[in-house]
Amino acid sequence: MNQTIKTILARYGKHGGLFLIRHRFTVLLVAVALYFLFWPKAVFRSAVEPGTTGGVGHSNAAVSQADPVPLYDPTAEDADPTWSLPAELKAGQLQALASQVEKLLIDTTNTTELEAERATILYEGLLHQKVKDLLWPSLRGSGFKDQRLPLDWYALVKQYYDVVGMTADASERIANHMAQIGIQMRLESVKIRVIGGKVLTGDLLFVKALQTYIDHRQAYLSKAIPPMLDVVRRLRKEFPDAMEDVIDSVGPSVKSELQRPSRRGSR
Repeated sequence: MNQTIKTILARYGKHGGLFLIRHRFTVLLVAVALYFLFWPKAVFRSAVEPGTTGGVGHSNAAVSQADPVPLYDPTAEDADPTWSLPAELKAGQLQALASQVEKLLIDTTNTTELEAERATILYEGLLHQKVKDLLWPSLRGSGFKDQRLPLDWYALVKQYYDVVGMTADASERIANHMAQIGIQMRLESVKIRVIGGKVLTGDLLFVKALQTYIDHRQAYLSKAIPPMLDVVRRLRKEFPDAMEDVIDSVGPSVKSELQRPSRRGSR
């Protein structure tokens, strides 16, 4: 469990530091907002209700108090007594549950990485000050070779460029991140009970409900990231020399994604 937390913190260390420096006033506002929204434990007790897409004014399936789904933790204060009852599983059912647990763990890790990738592309790429400094004189001057570029760029950043939008997005990202940490920590306990053949009813409910939540997040992120990468590629094509500093700031993983051909085809 401690190793899981260390791995997650290490993964977010670099990007988190850059975000704190560049958006320190926003982070302060987020901290105040989180105190009232999530204190003391709502973050670990909420997730998106299966079949819904929660969130604060956005289409992404974020953790939200409007769509509470408990993590079926038998040790929680308001736990249902049935969650701590043993689940009578045959050997084949136990093996199937082990596969479901492994899938949820892998999917959660992948989702956490996608969350970081989206934030990096959005804030270190599309909303980089240099991008705005490049778009503005082109708008006032000779225009754009790619005439849809400014419109498509605006469509992606319009909800996130001001303090209110960044705060709402940061709140959702933090809530989802904390939920995903909660999932990974809980799965470590579930794995121990699966190994010992002492699975609880709450474990079965947890795996089913939280797989739905992770599936929703992966679906949203898989749909949201490609258009962002596409616009960054087009910015790079429009301003080939000037965009290199921006490309360098997004890190090696995103840079490798940018090397892939655009799904929009050649322009």
